[in-house]
Amino acid sequence: MKKLLLIALLFLSCVRHEDERATCYSFINGTDRNVNLELYSFNSGQFVSLIDSFSINGMGLIDQKCDNSLRILSPVNVYRFDSVIVKFDNLKKLTYLRRFEGQDDEFFFSSYYERDGNSRNFSYTFTEEDYNNAIPF
Repeated sequence: MKKLLLIALLFLSCVRHEDERATCYSFINGTDRNVNLELYSFNSGQFVSLIDSFSINGMGLIDQKCDNSLRILSPVNVYRFDSVIVKFDNLKKLTYLRRFEGQDDEFFFSSYYERDGNSRNFSYTFTEEDYNNAIPF
């Protein structure tokens, strides 16, 4: 038992935390509208739960979150969501779903976010075009 504990402690001491860097994702309202961003989790298909909700009236930062890792993380890894609803003025909405069958919406991939140079800072801006593509509810 002592050998097992010693091996575990030795292994944990070898993890290289100094190479970890933060990957950050920002959601920005690029419209003059009230935008409400709702993040959900399906919890392995058992039930849907609201993880978090952010709101801003007019242009500006809706939310930003960072997480440390040795590699660049996706927005799903940082925020832990698998579905998103974006509401504009509580009149129209966009829904992004993670289908787990290779047909996920683009919202879930960092390549569809604007990247700040070669940094690990990514942003997604909701635009007037998003509002026009949203459906009434």
